[in-house]
Amino acid sequence: MDQQKVSDDRLHQSAGYADEVLRTVPGIIWEVHGSPERDRWQVGYVGEAAERILGHRIDAWYNRRFWPEVIHPADRPALLEALKRLKNEEVVVEEFRWQKPDGSWLWLESRIVPIVNARHRPVGFRGISTDLSQRFSSYAEMSMERFKGEGNSDLLLHMAFHDSLTGLPNRILLQDRLDVSLHHAKRKMETVAVLFLDLDRFKNVNDTLGHQAGDLILKEVAKRLIAYVREEDTVARFGGDEFVIVLSDIAELGEVEELAKKILKILAPALLINGEEVHVNASIGIATFPNDGETSDTLLKNADNALYQAKEAGRNNYKVYTPAMHLKASAKMLVENGLRKAIEHGELRLCYQPIVSLKDGRIISLEALLRWEHPLNGIIMPEEFIPLAEETGIIVQIGEWVIETAVAQAVAWRKAGFELPVISVNISPRQFSNEHFLEFLTHSLKERRVNPAIFQLELTESVAMENIAESITRLRFLKDRGFRVAIDDFGSGYSSLSYLKQLPLDFLKIDKSFTQESTGDARDETIAQAIIALGHTLHLEVCAEGIETCSEYEFFKANGCDAVQGFYICRPQPAEEIGRKLGGAQPIANFGKIR
Repeated sequence: MDQQKVSDDRLHQSAGYADEVLRTVPGIIWEVHGSPERDRWQVGYVGEAAERILGHRIDAWYNRRFWPEVIHPADRPALLEALKRLKNEEVVVEEFRWQKPDGSWLWLESRIVPIVNARHRPVGFRGISTDLSQRFSSYAEMSMERFKGEGNSDLLLHMAFHDSLTGLPNRILLQDRLDVSLHHAKRKMETVAVLFLDLDRFKNVNDTLGHQAGDLILKEVAKRLIAYVREEDTVARFGGDEFVIVLSDIAELGEVEELAKKILKILAPALLINGEEVHVNASIGIATFPNDGETSDTLLKNADNALYQAKEAGRNNYKVYTPAMHLKASAKMLVENGLRKAIEHGELRLCYQPIVSLKDGRIISLEALLRWEHPLNGIIMPEEFIPLAEETGIIVQIGEWVIETAVAQAVAWRKAGFELPVISVNISPRQFSNEHFLEFLTHSLKERRVNPAIFQLELTESVAMENIAESITRLRFLKDRGFRVAIDDFGSGYSSLSYLKQLPLDFLKIDKSFTQESTGDARDETIAQAIIALGHTLHLEVCAEGIETCSEYEFFKANGCDAVQGFYICRPQPAEEIGRKLGGAQPIANFGKIR
């Protein structure tokens, strides 16, 4: 008994010592189990320092839905990229902004390591997050005191306040220089400009050529930027593929816009990276003091808002901040937060729109269409929220919900004894490129014993053509497992026929811009006929979508189109209503009568 008591005492002492150590560590220690990318994760541990540093109660951090709400939206892509690197058992060091209860943002540096099981498979990760402002302050003090006279202070200061890859000022030094510029500008009544620059589609470069090539590109971009600003101006690396330029004593806005144009021009020539030519474009947002803000945080935020508008306008350009952008950004954040709650609270719905054979009038396919049933605003159509979901990455979670719901509905119809038509599901660009997509899709159907042959995946031609080699590989994987593949909105993008014929497809859907203008205009009719002939030449079934009138219906029927879809045939309807139509199981000669 005495020996057991001694053992217990030692155990309690060890536990108490461990708790004391964790409390004294100058940072937030945390641990996550599972895979956040697939929304299958839980918080295992969060240190008490989280409440001290960020201000939120500890129990809030154990709610996994809380984390996405307090990380800065602009930092979410970098976080997702970090999670991918952890799968390769890399140690990741990244900086993210976290929101405090008062609405302010705090920069934390997170050092994250993967947790692997006995078979070296990742099962989670743990990390320590430290307040950057405190950390860099201590470095500066070290350089002045401990290393004084040892010849190391200059080196240490440079490391503390400069980006290790490009040698440019980092966020800390940028903030300091911008604050100083604003202080002088207020006293002398001068203008200061902030240019927020982001490389377009840089993630694709990293995914294709690797992170080492990406680093070389960032270094070359930094050199080009430095060459085109004045000595008194600041070029800083803000993080990832983002750069910030601070211009002091600006005479007029036109001067800033001219520099933005020059930057776009100097980045246009191809970079030679490991013997390959790589083209890099950028988008730029501009904000000025005093018109667009009087503090560094406000100017950076507004320049970032302008940058977002530049990307929305087609990328490879610049935009100057306007107050309307702030309203738009606020509205966007409301929609984003609402969408996350919609997923959690079950506000998403699927409707199904029949695709009907022009030979016998039977339903040959059902396209699953997403709706958001907002508790206050009613039904919200996908075009109002899908672009934002795609941008923020929520689309992957939404896409998985759509697949799981459609699969469950197929099972329900099968149990009801209905002869199942093909169920067609739209796949977004981010979802299609997600490395877990194929595994998730095949697992979902296998788990419920659903035949892949009744599932058709719809991609727009622009998604399929963005990375043709990768698309061919992924689509062949799907075809080999029995799935059907369709190209949606054909004619709305640009396709090389030599590439198109390489894609393993089953179905081609003509974009409604052609179907709704195909009657009454000889040229439009000829184009529609050519698309039908092209599809048949490639041995594809061809469907005309967006059919809204009897004349459109008759035109495509007369010209050999295989199927039609649209309001003239049947509007999207809930699963219960579609079930009644499937239960009828009779040919419908004039579907227009059941609209």
